[in-house]
Amino acid sequence: MSRIYRVKNAYRSLVEDAREFMSVLNNLNEQLEIVQKKLNDLLAAKRAMFPRFFFLSNEDLLEIIGQAMNPVAINKHIKKIYEGINKIDTDHTQQAKGQKTHVITHVIAEDGERLAVQELSNSQPLELNTNVESWMKNLTEASQAALAKEFFNYASTAPNQNGRKLPDKDKLTSNVNSNLGQILLTYN
Repeated sequence: MSRIYRVKNAYRSLVEDAREFMSVLNNLNEQLEIVQKKLNDLLAAKRAMFPRFFFLSNEDLLEIIGQAMNPVAINKHIKKIYEGINKIDTDHTQQAKGQKTHVITHVIAEDGERLAVQELSNSQPLELNTNVESWMKNLTEASQAALAKEFFNYASTAPNQNGRKLPDKDKLTSNVNSNLGQILLTYN
């Protein structure tokens, strides 16, 4: 490579010692193929641990892995992973070392409906960390649990529909406006 710097003519510098230069290029190409294979293996392992990653391109998945603790970067891709979630809402807390950690508080649908996601049964908050497939699994479980809780609350307070009798229009309208759309779709 120093020869190319000295000669300043690309054609002459390559022709003089073409075998050496080609061997360097071939070696670099082999190393690049090894790196590409390892990267594909890493992405396949991440997809195997969290199958929803199959909906993402390699570039999107790499950005999510690299920015796993950045909610702004995650929100760009969250709707590709979860059909009903448009973005996540987070709150940040300070750890002992002065680092910020982001805790997921709500998932937000495209129409603006907000579902509060609570801590899981093991009392761990939904904290963004570098193990992205782990906290996304926790987000899935917490969203399902929060939706089940909302469904139970709705079912226990829904108007009684005996037989074919439907609630009057005003009650139905207020019920639709006061509940999450997914609950109403499931219940009716």
